[in-house]
Amino acid sequence: MNQRVFEYLWLDTNLRKALENDQLVIHYQPKITWRGEVRSLEALVRWQSPERGLIPPLDFISYAEESGLIVPLGRWVILDVVRQVAKWRDKGINLRVAVNISARQLADQTIFTALKQVLQELNFEYCP
Repeated sequence: MNQRVFEYLWLDTNLRKALENDQLVIHYQPKITWRGEVRSLEALVRWQSPERGLIPPLDFISYAEESGLIVPLGRWVILDVVRQVAKWRDKGINLRVAVNISARQLADQTIFTALKQVLQELNFEYCP
């Protein structure tokens, strides 16, 4: 029981810091056809903790959902992915990228405003 409380407190303190201090990274998992061609990617967030190294989402997403940090975390992921897709697009690489979004994130309407703004800034065609 004490270990679970300690872990919760550690996550509460350090996941907030991770968002503020650019400790999150996106790994792109290719979706490959039976012919071996990459057709799309899935964006998967990881946490590069200075204390614990690379932390997989299984270890922090549940806490983020419970605490409400999933909203700013999800916003960061979406905006980072859109910026990366723009860089690839500028190099002639056109791939679709899937991003996992929770119901809690969808309920927060601010993500749509932020997404629309970054799409306009990066000259993406508007998607209604």
